[in-house]
Amino acid sequence: MAQEKIKKPAPQETEAVEEEEEAKDLTPVADEAKKAADEAIDEIDKALAENEERKEDLDSLLAEVDELIEPNAEEFVRDFVQRGGE
Repeated sequence: MAQEKIKKPAPQETEAVEEEEEAKDLTPVADEAKKAADEAIDEIDKALAENEERKEDLDSLLAEVDELIEPNAEEFVRDFVQRGGE
């Protein structure tokens, strides 16, 4: 019987295998983190959309106030100052 040589893996190969195993161990954690990040992004997008809607409502309200005040701006200011006691 011929004697078989047992080949030891090179240190680089051993490190690569260890890194691969560590990466496999972290895959569920990474997947969970990605899912949480995606959910956070969805919540942020929803909040941004709601804020944009509120901004549009506020802009509309301010435009309406401007329309009411503009024709009588001088009178409005005069009345405002008189009511303030100045």
